[in-house]
Amino acid sequence: MMNNPDISKILEFIQQKNKEQVDIETYIRISLRIFEESKLLEDREYDKWIELLDSSFEYIVLNRELKDKRENHSSIITTPIIYDGIETIKIKLTRLKMYEAWSDNPPSKVKYFITNILAYKFLSGILVRSSVQLIKYRTTDTNMITYDRVDILNNQLKLQKRVIIPDTSVFNIQDLTYIL
Repeated sequence: MMNNPDISKILEFIQQKNKEQVDIETYIRISLRIFEESKLLEDREYDKWIELLDSSFEYIVLNRELKDKRENHSSIITTPIIYDGIETIKIKLTRLKMYEAWSDNPPSKVKYFITNILAYKFLSGILVRSSVQLIKYRTTDTNMITYDRVDILNNQLKLQKRVIIPDTSVFNIQDLTYIL
């Protein structure tokens, strides 16, 4: 079993130029898993989605700080704004299913558009990068956000870690009650 790597190791790895990609068969299995996962989340099938997670799952949303070009960086990734383990995720999803979850009543409709999937061998598992557009519809409101997503999978394609790197420094969405 692969150790769950820290964020700095992941960010360092994605900056490297020469990374070993997974074979095409594994890439297809990963892509299908990603699409299956997004459909489960769209359909609010949270119990089935949880089955795709490793018991050591971590969910991290980072903050992006936009910098002036004169500082040689267009943006830098800073501290986590959300850091949840699997138990916290289970509690949040259980609450989201309840009638008392007023922040999502009436329930929103969410769509995930996932593209630019790249998969690399990473430590003893797989690192998957993708670009995501999430659109959330609720009554007459429509919100959209885009972000990069880095997933760490073990060799059974169980999700061990999800790191969200937003494209902007501010999310243009009313709440972050959904898994990104």
